Amino acid sequence: GEPHEEAVATSKSQGAEVAEVTAPVPLIFQSSVPALAAEFRDFRLLRCTRCQSVFNLEKAKYSLDAKSFWCPGCRFRAMDPFNEVISPSGLLYCSLVSAPLLQFTLNLAQLGSWRESGEVVEFRMLCVDSEELLQVWPTELSVEVDGRKLFCVQPPERGHKRRDIPQDVTSALKPGVNSITVRISEDE
Repeated sequence: GEPHEEAVATSKSQGAEVAEVTAPVPLIFQSSVPALAAEFRDFRLLRCTRCQSVFNLEKAKYSLDAKSFWCPGCRFRAMDPFNEVISPSGLLYCSLVSAPLLQFTLNLAQLGSWRESGEVVEFRMLCVDSEELLQVWPTELSVEVDGRKLFCVQPPERGHKRRDIPQDVTSALKPGVNSITVRISEDE
């Protein structure tokens, strides 16, 4: 089936620190009551072993040991130690991508002051069903802000491996509300 990635725009700074939290056994929610099971069929919870938050996997594939699960927020915060996500509020938007179209808004009232202090906003994705904390784009991706093309990721050329890197989108955003549209195409 279709891999499910996370979409996120983050504000980062070289000086941010991330504290690691040790954790007890993860929580996995499953109901034996038929009415609840039908109503919550896309409701699959795991407890993050790093921050202790409970995360709903929805329809995302997760085949790894639940005792080693890190929520997407923790994965993004640990992904790139040279471009760390500002703690605690640097994760501006995070969502499972389970359809070919994702739309959301970001209210970036403080964008001007972030630019002045050298902070940037990046667009990143990762695969939830992976032990590696790597930036991973789907086969094809296009991102728009307020109806303007922000960036596109094309399929790799045959026989070549594509270098998937986060995208700095700071200059394309405006202070205030920004409407983001993400279109995804994934090979089956």
